[in-house]
Amino acid sequence: MQKSASELKAEEAFKESEHRFKDFAEASADWFWEMDAELRFTYMSPNVEEIVGVPPEWHYGKTREELLGDDYDREQWDRHLETLKAREPFRNFIYRRIGRDIKAKWLSASGVPIFNSQGVFQGYRGCGSDATLQKQAEETLRRDRDNLEKQVDQRTKELTRELAERKQMEEALRESERQLRLVTDSLPVVITYINPENRYAFANKMAEEWYAQPRGKLIGKHFSDVFAGEDRAVINPYRKRVLVGETVRAEETFSYPDGVTRTVDFVYVPHRTEQGEVAGFYALTIDITERKQIEEQLRRSQKLEAVGQVTGGVAHEFNNMLMAVIGNLEMLQESDLRDMPKAREKVERVLKSAFRGKDLTSRLLSYTGNRFNRPEIIDVGETVTGTIALLRPMLGETFVLETEVLDDLWPIEVDPGEFGGALTNLAINARDAMPDGGTITITCANAKLDDAFAASRAYPVETGDYVVVSVSDTGTGMSPEVVERAFDPFFSTKGMAEGTGLGLSMVYGFVHRQLGGHVDIETEEGRGTTVTLYFPRIKSL
Repeated sequence: MQKSASELKAEEAFKESEHRFKDFAEASADWFWEMDAELRFTYMSPNVEEIVGVPPEWHYGKTREELLGDDYDREQWDRHLETLKAREPFRNFIYRRIGRDIKAKWLSASGVPIFNSQGVFQGYRGCGSDATLQKQAEETLRRDRDNLEKQVDQRTKELTRELAERKQMEEALRESERQLRLVTDSLPVVITYINPENRYAFANKMAEEWYAQPRGKLIGKHFSDVFAGEDRAVINPYRKRVLVGETVRAEETFSYPDGVTRTVDFVYVPHRTEQGEVAGFYALTIDITERKQIEEQLRRSQKLEAVGQVTGGVAHEFNNMLMAVIGNLEMLQESDLRDMPKAREKVERVLKSAFRGKDLTSRLLSYTGNRFNRPEIIDVGETVTGTIALLRPMLGETFVLETEVLDDLWPIEVDPGEFGGALTNLAINARDAMPDGGTITITCANAKLDDAFAASRAYPVETGDYVVVSVSDTGTGMSPEVVERAFDPFFSTKGMAEGTGLGLSMVYGFVHRQLGGHVDIETEEGRGTTVTLYFPRIKSL
């Protein structure tokens, strides 16, 4: 039966389509395949042999499962076969084909299910390609990524370890700094560090106290902002010496910002770099004011003790000789000179001189604390009032005598004569210090001497209860040099004919050496003097 023109035309178009498909398949770098409804291969493009290594006919009539060998990844292929059985499309299914008959390669397959017009499944069509290079690239990329991840992980661990070590070092450094701060803050020493620009870079707690500012404000300040001009001028030579590498030690007196003037022992130690250059210096400063006062007190005490020993020895010997002279003169006066009036008168004059000498030795012995006395418990107020009644005629009309005697004064145990003599001596000294007249004030009160009082004195003080008697004048006052020697026997600012220089020394010997009390002198040239006597209270009656 002859075909119609339309059938011929359709057949021609189909052949043309087959040729076109064949040309595409042969020209493509991929291969094309087709399988029927039983999933058996029915077509493979010729270039499959070039790509896979086996001819197209090797595949025909076989299913995917029948082509799989023992070396295939069964788990991977089981999932793929389930896709085919489910008639689902798939794309870029990559697998590794290995076996005795072909060279191992990575292949990629994509396919779609085919259905007729009634929706009946007809099979699959698809294509495949060589994915070896892609897989190798992916494998290389994976290895590089794994290596990079390992390197990152390794570096992360190293950084973590380094960070932990750094934190430990920082913590150790902070702990070391804390320990150093605790040590330096607990020391009774000012510790500072001054950099080459003469600015404070470190200061301990005592530095805060002396410089009267928190260390946070002190750090960074120039030393010239801390010390006044005169003190700065004293410091400068020492600072210059330490900055050229010399260790400097010295004693000086400075006025500090907290308002206290201190005598200090300080040492400047240069801080050198590894190259030997001076990068600043450490300054350690100790307050030796109290030590200096104690040394001065000891010196004065030793001096007074030595003078007392010599004076006591001489006074005893002299007193013994006078007693012999007085005894013989009295015997001579009573017997052998009864009928010799002129000789008796001369003996009386010599005897008076001997008694004056005896009185002088008595004063010397009072200074040394060895004088014989008769202590008794006295009412200070009554005794002072009685002594003042005797003093008024002695002072004269140009002097005003004022008294402040408090009630309920504690009792003390003293020789009343010695007590009155001491008060009289102080009043006469006050009178002599006011040649043009003035005011003498005598005050009596109870006082509790505490640790603060003891710390303020240059001599040792036993704390406790005392009765205080002071004599003040508005006279010329005393210079520091005179105060230094005020208690020395025979020291006097008066002329040779005006005094023996034993007044204050006798008072000192009576109060301090005999009774264990204290004597203070407060004076200012041109403003007057106050001498204060501290008598220990009787602890029990």
